[in-house]
Amino acid sequence: WKKAFVHGINNSGDIVGQGLDGNFKGFLYSNGAYTQVSPPDWWEAYAYAINDNGAVVGYGRDGKTYKGFLYYDGTYTRLLPSGWKEAYAYGINNRGDAAGYGRDGMGKLKGFLYSKGTYTEILPPGWNEAKAFDINDNGELVGYGSTANNNFMGFLYRNGAYTEVSPPGWQLLEIYGINNSGEVVGKVLYKDGNMNGFM
Repeated sequence: WKKAFVHGINNSGDIVGQGLDGNFKGFLYSNGAYTQVSPPDWWEAYAYAINDNGAVVGYGRDGKTYKGFLYYDGTYTRLLPSGWKEAYAYGINNRGDAAGYGRDGMGKLKGFLYSKGTYTEILPPGWNEAKAFDINDNGELVGYGSTANNNFMGFLYRNGAYTEVSPPGWQLLEIYGINNSGEVVGKVLYKDGNMNGFM
């Protein structure tokens, strides 16, 4: 392979990412061995997260359509909510619940939660759009998006309820990860133009 990028690691030290071999292909590195993670007949694939059971999520495309995927024990599950144009999966917890985002049939950007074969659309009330990136073992899902006033802020979703995350003085906030203690990480743009990571 000409290039490789790493995105995720679990508590056993298994690593996932993608590499360039003509087209981009996902991979799993475990105990010194590489396994290609790319759904059959897909043009390209990107692996982004792996849980402690070895289940991997990511996204790619078969032809022109971008879809998420879940890979476990040699089996692939395509992730694309019914009626949506595209989907991208970025997070998975140890229960096998996956988080991501995409565009519905009208082109609206929304997050999704995939759990045991069922999809839940993620879009805080009154928001224009939302992206979901991670989910912990407690079922808390996080991401960010834009409100009706075009303010960019983070959100936390759990059991059907949303909590907005936008500390005073912060102009833009993006949340990318959450642990089982409920601590989140991301980046923030202050009103003075400085940008930092945050927890």
